[in-house]
Amino acid sequence: MKQLVILSGKGGTGKTTVAAALAHLASQELLIVLADADVDAANLELVLDPTKREKHDFTGGKLAMVDPVALDTGAELVLVDGPPGIGCPVISASAGADLALHVAEPTISGAHDLECIMGTTDHFGVPSLVAVNKADLNPARSDEIAAFCAERGVELVGRIPYDAVVTEAMVHGRPVTDYTDGSVTEALKEMWIRIRERLFLDGKGSAVGAQR
Repeated sequence: MKQLVILSGKGGTGKTTVAAALAHLASQELLIVLADADVDAANLELVLDPTKREKHDFTGGKLAMVDPVALDTGAELVLVDGPPGIGCPVISASAGADLALHVAEPTISGAHDLECIMGTTDHFGVPSLVAVNKADLNPARSDEIAAFCAERGVELVGRIPYDAVVTEAMVHGRPVTDYTDGSVTEALKEMWIRIRERLFLDGKGSAVGAQR
C-alpha cells in the first residue's frame, strides 16, 4: 500500500481541488482510502459530496489517525489531503508518506512557500513532486518554479491552467475531472499518470497501478 500526501506551503493554492480530482482518477483504477488531514479547515467533502454513513461528536485533545479498519480493506493507495503551511499538522500528515505532491501557485509568495514546504518534507525524507495550479495566469513565475524544481532534481508533474469551470464543479459538489472534459481535466489526468508511475514503479520500470 502506497501513501500520497498532497500539501501546499500556503492556503488557497487549490490543494483540495487537486486532491479531489486525483482521488476521483485514482479510484477508477485502484482501491483507495481518502483522508482529509486539514485539521483547521477540513472541507474535502464539499468537493466530493459523499454519502454520510456515520456522524460522531468531535472533541479535541485526542490523537487523530486513519481508522485501521479502513486500511484493512486491501487498499492500494492512501491519499491524504494535508494541511497548508509547514507546521506540526503538516509533519504529522506527512508521516509515513511515500510521496508528497506540492501544489503551488505562480506568485512570489507561492514560489517562496513552495521552497519552505519542500524543505520540510526533505528534512523528514519524503520525496517531492510539484504541480503548478493556474499556471497560465503568470507564465514567467511558472517557469521560475519549473527552474527551481529542475535545480533541486524534483519532477514538475503538471501545469494546471486556470478555468472557471473548476469553481462551477465545486458548486455542484463534484471533482472537476468528473464534471467536465477540458484543459484542466486533461492536465490532471496527465498528472495522475506521472504520479502513479512514481508511486507504483516496479523493478522492470512499469507502473503496477496501470496494470489494473
